[in-house]
Amino acid sequence: MKRINTTCGLALAVLAVTTAPGLVQAQASRGMYPLMDIVGDWDPPGGGGFPGAAQLHEDTQDRGAGPDGGDFAGLPINEAGMYRARAHSSQWLTVPENQCKLHPVTYQNRAPGGMSIVKIYDPVTEKLVAYKVTGNYSLPRTIWMDGRPHPGPYARHTYEGFSTGKWVDDKLVVETTHIKAGYVRRNRVPTSDQARMLEYFIRHDNYLTLNSIVEDPVYFTEPLVRTTDLKAAFRVNAQLIEAFGGTQDGGPGGTFYKCTGIDELDAPEGRIPHFLPTEEASETETFSRLYDIPLRAAFGGADTMYPDFMQPLRALGAYRAGQVLSLLANPPPVMLQPPKAQPFSPENGIVTQHVKGKVWAITAGGRNTVVQVGDEGIMVVDPGSQEHAAAILAEIRKIAGNKPVREIVYTSADLSRIGATPVINAPLNPGGQVANIIAHESVGLALGRARAASEMIPTDTFFRGERTIYFNDEPIHIIHTPGVNSSAAVMVFFRESGVLATGPLLPGVSYPHINLEDGGSIQATVDVLNRILAITVPSWHAQGGTMVVPGQGRLYDEGDVTEYREMATLVRDRFADAIKKGRTLEQVKAARMTRDYDTRYGSPTGPTSSAAFNEAVYRSLKAAPARTRN
Repeated sequence: MKRINTTCGLALAVLAVTTAPGLVQAQASRGMYPLMDIVGDWDPPGGGGFPGAAQLHEDTQDRGAGPDGGDFAGLPINEAGMYRARAHSSQWLTVPENQCKLHPVTYQNRAPGGMSIVKIYDPVTEKLVAYKVTGNYSLPRTIWMDGRPHPGPYARHTYEGFSTGKWVDDKLVVETTHIKAGYVRRNRVPTSDQARMLEYFIRHDNYLTLNSIVEDPVYFTEPLVRTTDLKAAFRVNAQLIEAFGGTQDGGPGGTFYKCTGIDELDAPEGRIPHFLPTEEASETETFSRLYDIPLRAAFGGADTMYPDFMQPLRALGAYRAGQVLSLLANPPPVMLQPPKAQPFSPENGIVTQHVKGKVWAITAGGRNTVVQVGDEGIMVVDPGSQEHAAAILAEIRKIAGNKPVREIVYTSADLSRIGATPVINAPLNPGGQVANIIAHESVGLALGRARAASEMIPTDTFFRGERTIYFNDEPIHIIHTPGVNSSAAVMVFFRESGVLATGPLLPGVSYPHINLEDGGSIQATVDVLNRILAITVPSWHAQGGTMVVPGQGRLYDEGDVTEYREMATLVRDRFADAIKKGRTLEQVKAARMTRDYDTRYGSPTGPTSSAAFNEAVYRSLKAAPARTRN
């Protein structure tokens, strides 16, 4: 990769800072039309796609076989980013849910293959609406040019993100948000789902320069600035997106192929290959060993981006094996800057989104209420808190008019999720019929012990694994999933709509609440996440398809659940290994073995804080050893 060691590169970094946080601000184009447009087919210098791969003049390693293990040099990662990247194993791609993932937008400009850019016009006004970008072994990407705002905090994320553009003089400036967790190198130097990217598309005759600036408050200490060059392609562009899914021309007609994950290895379900923080792994030292570079330099940090690092690099000397564990335990000071990410804070007001099919999500106070609407009436999953009852009911009426609420489902006995029931369940006409309240029988027992109001008590309970109901011309599965935060927990699958409501089983914005007193464990948490993934089916390259509404926060799909499952699995394996080695709870806490996830998922206080989660994981594994990766 390129090192930012020129005045131009530093100026771009300054520009990234001065444009944050709005990134693309209302900059006038000084009354000028763009000097050169960006439409057309573009190839990396030296050739595009597989045919020219051997002659690539730029970023050959990234566009070809990929970077060596442990090559994080020149990347401004913090200790969380280093810890996470170092855990990566090249066998990660053997996991079925990972096999069809294309490159995220934060990496796509370094991918193999060419790029095609076309304009999309409004059919009536003939004004430019968007640019469509395809190729680069990435998902098709739309850059909206019509001034539309970026979605809110509870909207779904995608690997291509949501991009808006504005011409500033002769440069197209593009801001991208709502990006799924991904990477900036193919050895999975990570980016979180809070990353944002700013790009400058600059054309010089038949050459296109792409300057990208990635900011990540979870894994970076400062912006990552990179430049990629492309040249105009005057022959048919071979887009790798065609070779890995879709319809490609040739022969008597188009050939259809759609990527699906398969079992490549005879391995346990949900196995995530990775390296433990307590093991020396030769794969993560490949780069240092091959080029005789000290691990301190190979493992990155913002200082390795700049020319000034040459002097300390000489002082570090040559590669020496066996330093990884010491480096993990004592990261360089440049990596220890406090993360800029803020803990999850619910937005004020109510946000309503159409999820899919007949299902809507209403977010109030950060918690999600799920509503299904059809000819038979309304089903409500988790009516919400008493505090937000009137506002949630108002949103339901906007969606469904005066249709009656016929069914209510509780995913747990948590009053912050179901306290609105008396208001939501009030009949439209005095003395009219109220809704049927479905829950696991443990919910009724818990509410009875809590002396809850009679209007709160379930009227339809079950104790076996699943209850099914056909409502609004749709099969609905109410699935009992104990072992995480409640023995009464259920999730609700709307089969025709393709929507799964998980309740608190999948909090989305935090670590899971492992309730040891009610039989919760980290192993059960991993089992539940694998069960969710057994239900979800992506529509295209590990995203879309079955939508998942977590108990809190934004909408998920299989790609997001896979990321959350990886977190839970890696943490389980790390703690199981520590317990096997005889480590005490205090020693495990001191080792900070969740440091790569704490900023993203650790709540400031309570049962989902990093400290509470660490203790719950440790104690649950001491009580019942896990089925780990081996």
